[in-house]
Amino acid sequence: GFTIQNGYDCEGGGMECNYGSSPTLTDLIITNNTSTCNGGGIQIEQSSPILSNIIISSNYAPNGGGIFIWKDDSNVILNNVDIVNNNANYGAGIKITTNATVNLSNSTISGNSAQLGGAINSDSNSNEEINFYFENGIISENSATSGGAFYINGNSVFNVENSHISNNTVDSNGGSGAVAWITESSV
Repeated sequence: GFTIQNGYDCEGGGMECNYGSSPTLTDLIITNNTSTCNGGGIQIEQSSPILSNIIISSNYAPNGGGIFIWKDDSNVILNNVDIVNNNANYGAGIKITTNATVNLSNSTISGNSAQLGGAINSDSNSNEEINFYFENGIISENSATSGGAFYINGNSVFNVENSHISNNTVDSNGGSGAVAWITESSV
C-alpha cells in the first residue's frame, strides 16, 4: 500500500471518487489532509467504491472530516477501515447525505470530534433516503456538541449489529445525545 497525505482541496482533501467511478482501494493510509468544503480524507460523490484495510486519520473538512458521501447512486462498501482522530463541523468520521447507501463492517470509528455527529452525521430531506449498515465494529471516544456517536436527521435508516458503542461524549455546556441525536429516522 501507500500513503496519501498533506493534500488540500475544496472537495476531497486526500482523494475524490466521483460520477460513476467504482475503484477498489486496499492497504492505504489517508492522513493529514484538508478540505475547505467536503471530505477531508475522501469525498465520494455519485460513485460506488470498495475500500478495505484503510486507515483514515487526522483529516479536516467542514463536512465529513474523514469521509464525505453524497449524491444519488453512491453505494459504498467499507471493510476493515479505521476512521480515527478526524475533525469537522458536521460528521468528523463520516458525513452522509442525499440518497446514499453505506455498508461498514469490521471497522473502528474513534477519537473524532465535530459539532454535530462525532463519529457519523447523516442528514437528508423527506425526498431522499440514506441507508447505513454497521456490523462487527467499534464506535468509541468520539465527541460532539450534539450526537457524540451519531447525529441522524431526516429520512435515514440505520442498522447496527454486533458492534460496540462506548465512551462517546457531548459538550457539557448544553450538548445532547452522547450516543445519538435522532429525528425522523429509523434506527
